[in-house]
Amino acid sequence: MILPEDILKEITGLAEAFTKPSDIARIIEMPEEEFLEELRKPDSPFMKAFLRGKLISEAKLRKSVISIACQGSAPAQALAIKLRDELEMNLIKKKLV
Repeated sequence: MILPEDILKEITGLAEAFTKPSDIARIIEMPEEEFLEELRKPDSPFMKAFLRGKLISEAKLRKSVISIACQGSAPAQALAIKLRDELEMNLIKKKLV
């Protein structure tokens, strides 16, 4: 399926704002069930755009937590350690370290 680049960028931007898939479908004027079906396909351009947006925001949040942790925030430090440990466990589980 070939899609206009602006639609994929809009999906990415909306996913960055943690917009629900059903709301994204309404915004891009696509039947909700059709959009959700596309999100169930790992190689779908819709799913790739959606995941890209979600992951970009998650990375920004993690960077923010680390920045605040480095400034001495105890809650941010605890969260940063938790995030680090989760990553380490994931790497071990996938035998990457």
